[in-house]
Amino acid sequence: MKDDRYTTAQIRAGQVALADFIRDLEDRDMLPPPYTPSGHPLGYMNAGNMLAMVILRRNGGWVGDIVFKNVPKGFPEVTGTPDSKPFANEQDALLAAQSIVYQVLQRPKSVEDVACMAFPELGGRRPLVIGNHVIGVGYRA
Repeated sequence: MKDDRYTTAQIRAGQVALADFIRDLEDRDMLPPPYTPSGHPLGYMNAGNMLAMVILRRNGGWVGDIVFKNVPKGFPEVTGTPDSKPFANEQDALLAAQSIVYQVLQRPKSVEDVACMAFPELGGRRPLVIGNHVIGVGYRA
């Protein structure tokens, strides 16, 4: 999909934009700690697999896409802002794409981490998780 959606020049510019954004986060000490992708099928959507952050004109406006590499067969190579709802200007599309990159960078390590965020009253205790399912959460009375 990415081969027929973007030109080589757009991918190169997107690689530079992605590297610049990550460097800016590092310079501001805002880069989230790295995480190890889980065995979840969408685990490929991680910092190490981001190829480019492409900002381009589409459908009368601007969109921002994040392009991934090493994508399992049958999974999307691109995530981004909707082509059907483009932004009025390039800056807004860039900010939206940067937000998506940041979300990918700070993804939790595991289902347990997601459960801990969903149940802050756990106070850091780990829930019972089997596979990708939270089975039990213990509370103190």
